[in-house]
Order: sequence, then structure tokens, then C-alpha cells
Amino acid sequence: MRRRFPLFAIFILLSAFGLHASSAFAQNTSTIPRSSDNKSRRMHKDDDQDVTLPDDMRIKMAIAREENEYKKTLEDVEKLSGLSEEVAKVYVDRKQLSTDDVKKLNTIEKLAKRVLSHAGGEEVGDKSGSVEHLALAEAIDKLNAAAACIKKEMKAETRFVVSATVVANSNQVISLARLIRHLQKAD
Repeated sequence: MRRRFPLFAIFILLSAFGLHASSAFAQNTSTIPRSSDNKSRRMHKDDDQDVTLPDDMRIKMAIAREENEYKKTLEDVEKLSGLSEEVAKVYVDRKQLSTDDVKKLNTIEKLAKRVLSHAGGEEVGDKSGSVEHLALAEAIDKLNAAAACIKKEMKAETRFVVSATVVANSNQVISLARLIRHLQKAD
């Protein structure tokens, strides 16, 4: 019995050491970042230096980035609405559009595309053909009304809401801006 005890004790010590070594090895391998995780967790501070950020910091940064994008989109909506009001006012006063107004229409179209992209929509043409048969004055009025509707919807909702109205009106603004430019060239 005494001979078995030292052998048994040695066996237990070796197995405990082996388990400890294997668990330490497992712990060390689990802390090594995977290549895919490594890419998502790294932020380039400089070209030479990488900084690994904790998950909560990355989440806070993502939220802040999304809030900034939403603020930029609201600024785009304000510009879109303001430019469409200017174009409508100029047309009411002069009954024609200048080259600067046509440039504003280009800007309106670009802003509407950005708003549409932010809203999660895709650009689609007017399949009903209702826009193609409008007179210039009607097209400008509809453009102004659609831009005002986008502004109203975007101000009323949070950044978490996807509005079908914003998508539809953004597509309408894009079609109307193209139509107005086309009608202006024809005149």
C-alpha cells in the first residue's frame, strides 16, 4: 500500500500539472485574436501603429458615427428644401429659370440621392409616366412640395425609422429635377 501511495501521488501531480498546462495553453490560445476579429477591432491611428479597441468603445464609436451621418442627412434635407424653395420662387417671379437655377436642380438631385440612400431606398424611375406630361410650372410646384414633405418626414422621425414616404418623395424629386432640366433645355 505504501508503494502505491507515492506512485498514485505522482500520477495525480502529473495529471494536475498536465491539466494546468493544457488549460493555460487553452487560455493563451483563446486570447490570440483571429485574423477576421483582428481586422474588425483595429483602427489605424497612424500608418505604422495599430490600436486595438474594446467592444464597448467600438460600439460607442459606431453609434456616434451613425448619429453624425444622420445629422449630415438632416443638413442635406435642409439644403434640398431650401434650394427647391429658391427655384420655385425664382420661377414664380421670372417665369423662367437661369443657368444658376439649373445648377441648383443638379444639386437638388444629388441631395435627393443622398437622402434616398440614407433612407435605405433605391432609385427607380417614374413607371407611371405621370411626371413626363407635366408643364414646367407644375413640375416645379411638385418638386417643391415633395422636398417640403421630405423635410417634414425627416424632422418628425428618428434615425431608426425607415420611411417609405421619404423614399417615394426622394425618387419623385429626382425624376422632377431631371424633367425640369429637360423642359428648360427644350425652351
